[in-house]
Formats: sequence, C-alpha cells, structure tokens
Amino acid sequence: MKVAIPLYGNRVSPRFGYTRDFLIVELDGKKEIDRRILTMEINHPARMADRLAREGVSLVLSGGMNPYFQEQFRSRNIGVIWGLMGEADDVLATYLDGQVFSGMGPCRRRGRRREMRRRGIS
Repeated sequence: MKVAIPLYGNRVSPRFGYTRDFLIVELDGKKEIDRRILTMEINHPARMADRLAREGVSLVLSGGMNPYFQEQFRSRNIGVIWGLMGEADDVLATYLDGQVFSGMGPCRRRGRRREMRRRGIS
C-alpha cells in the first residue's frame, strides 16, 4: 500500500490546492518499506490524482481538501482522509495506530457550516 501526504515543509499542507510536494510512503501492513518526495509539475486536481494513481497510491492523508478535489481522488480509487494537521511523520504514525479520521482537524465541510448558519444555528 502507498500513502501520499501533501507537504508544506515537513508538515501536512493545510490547503491541498496549493501543494506541489508529496511524501509517498510505501507500507507493508504497519511497516514502512520506502519513502520519497514527489514534486508535481502542475497543480491541477485531476492531473495530481492521475499522477498519484500512476504511482500506485491508494490513500491520501491531507489537510484541508475541498469536496471536488476529494472526488478527483475517489474516482480513481484513491481514498482520502482530510482535515489532518501537524508534522507529516506524526500524522503517518497516528494513521498507522488507527487514530485518524476525516475532519478531525480544524477543517469542516463548508456546506454543513453554511447550512447551519442559514438555519441560525451557528
């Protein structure tokens, strides 16, 4: 299994749409086999999803990622766990411990938040 983490320095990129570098980690169960940095030539969600699919990535651990970008990955059979923050190595370790889930960070789905505001729930 290969996992991709969009990077901002050594941290998970807080906004997926602005990242160009990905940490690609190959795993055998919970054991890390290999890792490398992949730099994208172009920052377009469909092309990024295609490139990661060609690399054999099956999961993206991301910071904020809008639903359109998520769908680009899911349509290529790449899972997405979004809303994560922190050092990339810490996020990977937390994932391997089974302690991550989508939306656990500060990023919330906009649609839900807008709907709550519209209803006056804030």
